[in-house]
Amino acid sequence: MTRVVTFLGKAKYLKEVIEVNKLTDVFVDRSYIEGELYYAPSGVQYHFLNTGVKYDPPNEMYNRRIRIATMIREIVETIDDNIIFVDSDVIAKDVRKLDGLDRPAVFPIPAKNKPFENIFVFHWSTNFYLPRRCRPTLKNALDEYLEKNLYRFEPVDLYIHRKLWSITFWLPGVCHYIDDKKYCI
Repeated sequence: MTRVVTFLGKAKYLKEVIEVNKLTDVFVDRSYIEGELYYAPSGVQYHFLNTGVKYDPPNEMYNRRIRIATMIREIVETIDDNIIFVDSDVIAKDVRKLDGLDRPAVFPIPAKNKPFENIFVFHWSTNFYLPRRCRPTLKNALDEYLEKNLYRFEPVDLYIHRKLWSITFWLPGVCHYIDDKKYCI
């Protein structure tokens, strides 16, 4: 069985993300929750953890990378199955099309081209499919990322896909909430 998972952070769009993406699991970082947590009526497992990484504006770029790496690592340790990761502000109604691929695959999303304001199609986000057999590879990569403080030099999403040799898998109609506006490709 494949599990469809999100982790947060930001809870503002969680209801839509759960319903449209048909999530099986929600991982919540008690250190950083922005917005009201939505609890699905049934069929969704909630997992609570504490990364210990608080919101800290001067260091937030690094803190965010650490939180994301820690959350993904926890998910990989907890779920002994194929995993489809979908960000808590991404809508991908056809996300199950990734199920059954024989290698890691990332699906592109609209994203802000930081530090600029333009929106572009980003191919290496934390929205991806991880076959069960690749879990140890990802766990080891995240251990290295955190232990060697690689978050100071490279975003976690780019690092993950470089280590996993992920392929790109286009899904139609993927949407991403950016600054409270919904962008779709």
